[in-house]
Amino acid sequence: MKRYLSAAAFAASLVLSSLAFAQTPAPPAHPAVSGSNVGFPSEAAAKAACPTDTIAWANPSSKVLHAAGTKYYGKTARGSYMCQTQALGAGYHLSGTKKGG
Repeated sequence: MKRYLSAAAFAASLVLSSLAFAQTPAPPAHPAVSGSNVGFPSEAAAKAACPTDTIAWANPSSKVLHAAGTKYYGKTARGSYMCQTQALGAGYHLSGTKKGG
C-alpha cells in the first residue's frame, strides 16, 4: 500500500525546505582589491576565502604586504588581511622588496 502526502502536508514540506535553504549562510565573498576598501577584516575570514594561499597584512596606502610573524602584521593603522596572490596581482609588494620587483 502506497502512502501519499495530503496537499497541505506537501505544501508545508516545501515551505520548510525552502526556509532551511534560505538560512544557509553564503560562502565568504572574495573582496575586490580597490581603493581603501581592501581585503578581509579578520585573519580567519581571509583563510576561509583562500585556504590554499598565504595570508598577508596589506597596507593600502603604501601597497606593502606584511607577512605573518613580522613586526607590522595586523598592526598598521590602515589595512586588512588579504590573499597574497591576489594582492601581488593587484600591485602590492612584500615588505622589504621594491615596488614592482
